[in-house]
Amino acid sequence: MFRAMLKAVAGLMSCAAAAMLGCAAAGPRHPSTPSKPVTVFPTPAALAAVEAKPVEMPALAPSEPVPEEGWTVDAAGAAGAPADPWAPQGAWDGAFAEVYAASGRKAALTRAMACMAAELGRFHLRHQAAPPEALLRFVGAVCGVFAPSAGYHWLSGEAPSSVSDERVVARWRAQLGPDLLDHVPAAARRVGFWAGRQGGRTVALVAYDATPVEVKPFSVVPDARGEVVIEGRLDGDAASFGGFANQGRFGVKACKADPVVPRPQFRVACPVAAGDDTAWLEIVYVPPHNVLALPLVQVLARRDLERPLTFTEQPFAASHPVSDPAAFGPAVVAGLNAVRAEAGLAPVRLADAESATAARVARHYFAGWLKQGAPGATADMSTIALGLLAGWQVGGTIRGGSFFSVVVPHTHDAGRWLDLALALPLGRETLLGRDIEEVAFGPALFSDPEGIGSVVCGYRFQHGDDHSADASALLGRIVRARQDLRLPAPERLRGVDAVIGRELAYVQHGEQSPADALRESLRAASRRSNANMRGYVFEATSLDALQIPEEILKQSHLYLELGVTHYKPPGAAWAQLVVVVVYIDTLAIQA
Repeated sequence: MFRAMLKAVAGLMSCAAAAMLGCAAAGPRHPSTPSKPVTVFPTPAALAAVEAKPVEMPALAPSEPVPEEGWTVDAAGAAGAPADPWAPQGAWDGAFAEVYAASGRKAALTRAMACMAAELGRFHLRHQAAPPEALLRFVGAVCGVFAPSAGYHWLSGEAPSSVSDERVVARWRAQLGPDLLDHVPAAARRVGFWAGRQGGRTVALVAYDATPVEVKPFSVVPDARGEVVIEGRLDGDAASFGGFANQGRFGVKACKADPVVPRPQFRVACPVAAGDDTAWLEIVYVPPHNVLALPLVQVLARRDLERPLTFTEQPFAASHPVSDPAAFGPAVVAGLNAVRAEAGLAPVRLADAESATAARVARHYFAGWLKQGAPGATADMSTIALGLLAGWQVGGTIRGGSFFSVVVPHTHDAGRWLDLALALPLGRETLLGRDIEEVAFGPALFSDPEGIGSVVCGYRFQHGDDHSADASALLGRIVRARQDLRLPAPERLRGVDAVIGRELAYVQHGEQSPADALRESLRAASRRSNANMRGYVFEATSLDALQIPEEILKQSHLYLELGVTHYKPPGAAWAQLVVVVVYIDTLAIQA
């Protein structure tokens, strides 16, 4: 039961070139090496090919709504760290530990997963049904399971309360392997077990997660700077890491990834608002040559580790039931704009043409979501997410975008869908981002059991040619990174900013390539500074994910200038940024 919510953050540095002084002579104003799109999105034809495939929508797994009074988790049973080992206690635990040892599995038996298994088992005992995914996420976070998705499997049966645990365990022991443990995927990395009895009913439950990440021990309580800092290592490649943190009732802020930490390691600091007793944080990573950021770590920050926490559904929007998928987008936009107005944000527009495309492929997306692991399911989901994110039918020059998806069970109410979407940082980034201007929705209605799901894209647009704010933001990142290295702030190269600005203007108008802009900027900077100059040119979909080279950050004294512009290469879906950085190579001088 892995339900990965896909979300795209505008962010990938896929092109970086270095040039030395005198590497080329000045030439005519035309691109010597025409650039290509940083990211190649699936084409409209690729989306149409997915749409043409036959699709059968599997039913949602039956689940029980959250009780009106909510669901309380005793935080005292949570693990201090994700890897804290589980110690068997009692006849049930001992039997499972023996079966697990005999299985030869290597996944860690952790206290956090056992805590999660216990909460899910309690829910099953009380309701004889599974909890909704929102509660599953909450329970895991309180217990210390930081995976963005987890799975579980259970056995249930009847046994009179007069029968001892030992006798029930003896009867069930042979089933713990083939009927319980064998349902845990081989890729699982952490496993937990719990068994309990109530009112003549017995439940044995195993919980697991397979997220390819190892997280170092950390505190979910904000530090003196009001941040929760999460460090770890991804088992695989990543172009970048990032994250988002809820702020108050409506807000969301980006987390800051440490640019000095070499990938696939990461160190991400997430801010927690001073007035928030609890706040959701989500860490994401971007695979190489992609813009689709995938959830990696999900945390519920809190200020009191001893206080029991109660999950209740938080309403944001007015109720608006829909019986036709076509009514979903207008209903959600109406509710969303009411929320944005309350939050002091400008309204968004519904991207009608892109929404029509999204609606035609939504069933294929959620069919893949429900059948993850089936041949081709994940590939089609990725094609749909990236193809919609491209915004081929959206007017204007797209600067970036976000993708999000969620399913809400037990309802066809568009307002309840919006409630759950806005509870999560990735949903807020997509729908409540201050610079989001248009949104596209692709809904799917489920029946028997009832539910409503939707993919959604939020689009940001490029307005004007002034990128001074981008340049300042990038310079600020360099300053903070050097502070962490206990190095002085950089000094600017006088007069070079105008040169870089002029060369980038040629790029923006298609009159020269980014590499040419770097070469000409280096020539001019060298003449002005009379020093050994080095430089980089970056092409990226976002500055947030740009990995600043160590050669720049670790200069003992850094003298630099930089500039930013945007342009849209032939065939590109989005505009992409071009960044030129030139600096005096003091390391070479010292050598």
